[in-house]
Amino acid sequence: MRRPLLLSLAALAATSLPAAAFDCAKAGTDTEKLICSDAALKAVDDKLGEQWSLAKEEFSK
Repeated sequence: MRRPLLLSLAALAATSLPAAAFDCAKAGTDTEKLICSDAALKAVDDKLGEQWSLAKEEFSK
């Protein structure tokens, strides 16, 4: 049950945050704070950021 929630939150975060991973020391929004407070969610967000960057590179060629 927790995994779908984490994936849903990561997807939601991807639509409201910049593509690059953000600095948790500067987390300002509730979404950023939630992501930073959970190691598994932060790992998913970091991976999502990596994949987003790769996709942007691929499609900008």
